[in-house]
Amino acid sequence: MDTLERTHASQRGPINPADSLETFDYSKAYSRNLGLVQPEEQRRLHKSVVAIAGLGGVGGVHLTTLARTGIGGFHIADFDSFEIQNFNRQAGATVSSVGRSKVDVMAEQLMDINPTARVQRFETGVQRENVDAFLDGVDVVVDGLDFFAVEAREMLYDEAERRGIPLVTAGPIGMSVAWLVFRPGSMSWRDYFAFHLARHKSDKYLLFALGLTPRATQMSYLDRNYVNLEEHRGPSMALAVQLCAGVAAAEILKILLGRGTVSAAPNFHQFDAYKGKLVEGKLRWGNRGWIQRLKARIYRWVLSKKEEKKNPSQPILRMEPIQPAVPYPATDRSQPTGAQITAIVDSARWAPSGDNIQPFSFEWNGKNLLVHEDINRSKAFMNVGNIASDMALGMCLANMELSAEQWGWVARWEKVNLGSTVARVSFGPGPLRPSPLAGAIRTRAVDRRPFREERMSQRFEKELMEHGENLWGIRLHLLTRPAQIQTAARIHSAFEAFMLGHRNLHAFFFRWLRWSDKKAGQTMDGLPLSTLGVNPLDAIGLRLLARWGVARLFKSLGLTRLAAARALRVYRRSAAFGAFIIPNTDPITYVRMGWIWQRLWLYLTKEGWTLQPVIGHSVMAHLCKKYQGEGLTSKEGERFLREDVEMRNLLAVPKEQTIACVFRLGRSLTPVTARAPRRPLAALLKFTAPS
Repeated sequence: MDTLERTHASQRGPINPADSLETFDYSKAYSRNLGLVQPEEQRRLHKSVVAIAGLGGVGGVHLTTLARTGIGGFHIADFDSFEIQNFNRQAGATVSSVGRSKVDVMAEQLMDINPTARVQRFETGVQRENVDAFLDGVDVVVDGLDFFAVEAREMLYDEAERRGIPLVTAGPIGMSVAWLVFRPGSMSWRDYFAFHLARHKSDKYLLFALGLTPRATQMSYLDRNYVNLEEHRGPSMALAVQLCAGVAAAEILKILLGRGTVSAAPNFHQFDAYKGKLVEGKLRWGNRGWIQRLKARIYRWVLSKKEEKKNPSQPILRMEPIQPAVPYPATDRSQPTGAQITAIVDSARWAPSGDNIQPFSFEWNGKNLLVHEDINRSKAFMNVGNIASDMALGMCLANMELSAEQWGWVARWEKVNLGSTVARVSFGPGPLRPSPLAGAIRTRAVDRRPFREERMSQRFEKELMEHGENLWGIRLHLLTRPAQIQTAARIHSAFEAFMLGHRNLHAFFFRWLRWSDKKAGQTMDGLPLSTLGVNPLDAIGLRLLARWGVARLFKSLGLTRLAAARALRVYRRSAAFGAFIIPNTDPITYVRMGWIWQRLWLYLTKEGWTLQPVIGHSVMAHLCKKYQGEGLTSKEGERFLREDVEMRNLLAVPKEQTIACVFRLGRSLTPVTARAPRRPLAALLKFTAPS
């Protein structure tokens, strides 16, 4: 160790790869620490012993970070082995380590970093039988346990406190790190977390999370649909794990060297890298304080509501796992198997439809996949000439094509008009060609909130135009200039007020609006209120307007204009407006347009963009021109025709062509977490004998 003082330039060069284990020089290996620590302090680190309980998400990177800091002694414990689910965040998770003990893998990494390190392995994890040996001779304890390992955590914290050993815990929460330090003379961990308030085991998870992150900076961007306390599952990323290792190493270094300020409990800290925000504070009464107790009550209530909407056989508003493409075509190349047809229909049902009415069902007769339309679902004032259903059909067929490609089939469809049967799909052998768009089928979403204030680049605009290429005479037009966006926003936001004040449109909208996720889980269709992007005050207003008498009164007083004003504020916050221009209004043209639109939407999703259809105005203009404004007053019809002319001029649409639909697009401020449900496959697909 005496060579630590020698910091000549020659020592700062790279270590010769030919250096063997026998010639490992600790002084050279850690010489770059000098200047941040003194030589004597580096010696002290080398003599120190740190116990790391758990080598998974954070524990493994704690070990490698502390090893590179120069800590010389370690007690490491974990009973688990590495698996594929660990790859996104755990330091030891590699292809070669799958199935191997985490303790063995991480001990090897440690010795590769510092062959002079002293390590004791505890391959059964921290248990009552070995906790004394685990903590014997230890200077600092690091909590690397799984978030849900409550019993092991209680035992470890108790024993560390009894022995007077400082304990550091740092949790990867969202894209942040939250950390606490417990040491002799500070608030005890029991007083801080107040586990005695827990009525159930799940309450302890909640109290631990509340104590670790009292300000919870991650909640604004965390998709809670991926959090399941019962299944011990929640999102975690490597960037947060790396943050944990940094702050924990800094606290440990200060404790071991006896310098710097260690803000122990009841002080808490959270640094959110995603928000660039550091929050610090003090919970003087820990989780026993009234504010923390109130938070616990609120979270319990939220979790209870989440439990109510669960359906064990069919996830409702939570995203289902994205299935990878099957890595081989079917052995029988005459027709798809029943399992493949089921998977294809499963993708088809995730296609959008107006107000999520889901009018289609499917029948496989061994030769063709027939698509049937339920007229009771699709019959509506907004479905003028069935154009909304035709567009939805095209989107459904696009999903089926993409799904079939993943199984090595080419789907060929045709529009038919045979009673309730509206399309017939046949399948032929094709190359196994998984499309990158297929992965976006289930993540595609509608965002009805303001988008980020971000302009669309010319490069991306060109890419979109290529994906909306001129097929069948259907043309995509994008409005990207601020003045164009403002004009389109003004025209289309006015429809919100009109919809609430028109009896037929009002009835249709509120027929398919679901006031709670629980109700949506029961009907398996419609739009949950949570998907509309409304705030609590707007929600109260909608409940009032659900009664036609109230809506009519509001219209007479001019109050429905408030809905238009709100929509205008949202629509103005768009990166662009898009429109599909069609050469004619034949049903097949709307189907083809829906096919193109869905593929464009999936591409946007894949690239991190989203959109919101705003087709109401276009549908009303179509009603006025082709059906003489049936159901509208002459004044209303004149208004839509006048605004249609303004929109046509904005888009430079020739007289003989039609604006089929309009949509706004942009990047979401936060991920879309609210999802509209889908009807179960059992209700949508049936198998029949060949006709």
